[in-house]
Amino acid sequence: MTEFQAWFLVASAIVSVVAAIATFAGIVCGRRAAKRQATLGFINDYNSDRRVSAAHAVLRMIGDKDAATILEEQNSRDNFLFLMNMFEILASGFKNGMYDEKIIVSMLGRDIREIYDKSAPLIAHIRKAESDGEAFSEFESLAQSIQTRYRL
Repeated sequence: MTEFQAWFLVASAIVSVVAAIATFAGIVCGRRAAKRQATLGFINDYNSDRRVSAAHAVLRMIGDKDAATILEEQNSRDNFLFLMNMFEILASGFKNGMYDEKIIVSMLGRDIREIYDKSAPLIAHIRKAESDGEAFSEFESLAQSIQTRYRL
């Protein structure tokens, strides 16, 4: 092997290593961008869906009416379940790394805690009435985690 061939092999190896590092960096940056995009998409859906506003109206009824009375009305029940399912999906995605934690906590952290606190009686009623002790457990876990980790 000539000296030129040896230098050529070394240069080829260096180029391969640099290409591998660049590829890895691209994957990492692409994943972060995808997480941010998914997170902002969720937040946009949350802020623009009329059913979310209707569900907040249901949550404002708590205190005036008991959980069973609120959930007897089909429209109220549907709106409440829509919001809970939305947050259950968020919590599951949050747990599995699909959403950007910092963005979720900074933009929705307080809302998540307040919604969980307000909805706890309704969730308890659903768990008891449907014999489903796991209903909305991901959302509950997320709300508790935000309270513990971020003191919100």
